[in-house]
Amino acid sequence: MIFLVGTLLIILSAFGQVPIGSTVLQIKGQAWQIVLAAIGVCLLVTGLVLVLREIRIPPVSLDVFLAYPMAAWDDPTTFQHERGNALQVIEALRGHTGIKSIYFAGQKITSIAEFEEHDVAAEIDLKGIDECKYFVMVFPEKLVSSVLFEAGYALAKRKPAIYFVRDQTHLPFIMRNISSLPKEQFPSVKVYEYQDINSLLHLIEVNKKHLLPKTQA
Repeated sequence: MIFLVGTLLIILSAFGQVPIGSTVLQIKGQAWQIVLAAIGVCLLVTGLVLVLREIRIPPVSLDVFLAYPMAAWDDPTTFQHERGNALQVIEALRGHTGIKSIYFAGQKITSIAEFEEHDVAAEIDLKGIDECKYFVMVFPEKLVSSVLFEAGYALAKRKPAIYFVRDQTHLPFIMRNISSLPKEQFPSVKVYEYQDINSLLHLIEVNKKHLLPKTQA
């Protein structure tokens, strides 16, 4: 309504008249036209401010979103092994980097049978990325995994990120030198290679808080 009234006042000030149904509203006098134009602009700005206030910007309520391949494993034994590795990464991040709140889907999913449907999982995971400060991906081998999709989403959301990979050539071509992207246009991304879970945990322990990418002002 505010937008409509503001628009009508601007039209009225510009043309001196505006049709409203079967009636033509007219205004005479340059001074009145200037006054109406000013009021119309004020109403449009007010309407814009009110609209912007209604836009819901996701709050940053998590320190880290941890993306670790889980659904990629069909074998229950491998699933449990990799889940255990992911939980160790979480403890290392908490113990050495000062990070406290971490989202990892596998914290509540203890078996392959407990995975949500694809659409539900996508909604939950993307909301977690929206609400995180840092995105951390562990890519233990060359896999077709949703973590790559999540990494792309985090990049689009300008989330500073760390990628832990066994070999950078395991990443899709466009992601292999992603840390060299212009910092004024993209978030900071660090890529580290590791040999096994012990070397990954050691990497976190040695680098501590310096491991985290710098956030943009």
